Amino acid sequence: MTNEIKKHINIEDKIICATCYPLNYPSLSNLMKLGLSINSIKNKYDSRQRFILSNKEFQITNSAIVRCKSDEINKIQDILDDGYIGVEFKANKKEGVSHILFQKGKYLNEIE
Repeated sequence: MTNEIKKHINIEDKIICATCYPLNYPSLSNLMKLGLSINSIKNKYDSRQRFILSNKEFQITNSAIVRCKSDEINKIQDILDDGYIGVEFKANKKEGVSHILFQKGKYLNEIE
């Protein structure tokens, strides 16, 4: 699906934003494969919790990777509040566990 979407849009030339229910792993995986990163968690659509993702360019400011189970929403909120960006989704189908990898970074328009 992601390859079909990439055929129809030039993602490098546009800021793309999306929302995703945090436990909708197929959608989250597809959005991250498109190059979107998790920026925040907000209440949207009648107070329903959603990840806010975008393809905004960022610079990693600390190479340490923080790994969090993808269903630990409160922990993810704390990680994002600490200046981390969700950069990768990892699903382990054998163990039935999914993780999100975070790195500390700043968006290029925020760098002084």
